[in-house]
Formats: sequence, C-alpha cells, structure tokens
Amino acid sequence: MPGKPNTEITDALIKLIGQAKKTIHIAAFEFNLDPIAEALIAAKQRGIDVKWVTDNEHGLKADSEPVHGQFAKLKQAGIEIKDDNQGALMHNKFVIVDGQVLWTGSTNLTVNGTQKNNNNVLVMRSPEIAAIYEGEFQEMWRGKFGQTSPSKVASQKAIVNKTPVRVLFGSEDNVADALIAEIGKAQKSIKFMAFSFTHDAMGKAMMAQADRGGEIRRHF
Repeated sequence: MPGKPNTEITDALIKLIGQAKKTIHIAAFEFNLDPIAEALIAAKQRGIDVKWVTDNEHGLKADSEPVHGQFAKLKQAGIEIKDDNQGALMHNKFVIVDGQVLWTGSTNLTVNGTQKNNNNVLVMRSPEIAAIYEGEFQEMWRGKFGQTSPSKVASQKAIVNKTPVRVLFGSEDNVADALIAEIGKAQKSIKFMAFSFTHDAMGKAMMAQADRGGEIRRHF
C-alpha cells in the first residue's frame, strides 16, 4: 500500500511482466510510469503479445501532457493500444499475464496511484479468474464497453483456494444491485473502503443493517 514514496507496487508489476511467456493484456485508466513502459517494451521485444485498452481522455489524450508520453513510447515499439472512444470512463485497472495470472485493484498505473494515494493491488494466480477478465478484455478490444458489452455475470465465478470468488463488471453487470443484495445478507458487520460514496440505495441498505444492530465501518 502506498503512503510514502516507494517502488514496491511498480517493482512487483515489473517482475510479473518479466515472467510473461506469451501474453500481457492490460486495461488501465491512466498511465505515466516509465519503468512499466520499459518493461512492456522489453516484453514486446522478446515476442510477448502486449495489448492495452485505456480511456480516451485520461489515457491517450493525456499522453501529451507533462510527465506523460509513455503510450507514445509503447506505440513506437509496436505495442497495440486502443481507447474506449466514449464519454463514459474506461475505469478498469487490470493486467492479465499468460491467461494464468490476474493483477487488479484500485491502483492506477501512475506516480500518484503507486506512490502517493492509498490504494490496493490483488494478484490472483487462477486460470479461471484470469479467463473471466480476458473475456472482458476481448469485449473491450472489439469496442464493446459498458451497456454495449454483453453481461456474462452468471458464469463469472470460480473457486480459488477453496474460496468462492464472484466477478462483476460495471456497468453491464448491475454491480450496485449485487452489492445491495450482499449487504442485506450480512449477519454481524460491514466494513468498506471507498474513494467516494454517493449511492442512495446502498446507503439505505447499510442503514437498515445498522438499525438491526449490525456494525458498519467506512474508512476514507
């Protein structure tokens, strides 16, 4: 977790990129990390299929701003990059390596995201989970985003180390409704961390649990 200048997250992702044998597929909102760009270019040069989907405004258009230019370097190296070409944000942050490993979380691939803001990264070495994210990546690569992307939520689940994992993508999978349902199932406590919280129905669901004696904690 960031909080003071460090390279822990960047170094871990560079290591994962260096372990790739066949493919590195990325969907990430923002980007301005030179070390990651260099690692991806090195991967491309050793024959790895590297592809990136980003946001049109905060990704490719922002590449001309100060301390950016990393996407231009990737393109010069022959790495394919596509954006969402729409007003809604392509706000994903995930990397799939060799269809086996998923890297995801709240962390933007930026200096702020990795060194200044409090974020998290989750790495799952699960072919089943990686395949779910690869399916979403391929839909975006074909130009299908949000409500134009077909929902496959019924099949987006797997068992990882004996733990059930369910995956939902916004906006096609009605994420809020699923979270409200889970909130309603809580027996003792609900603890959550979120950058912003403005969903009225979700707030009402939490208040209903609090009225029943449940413990509700939010960290800002």
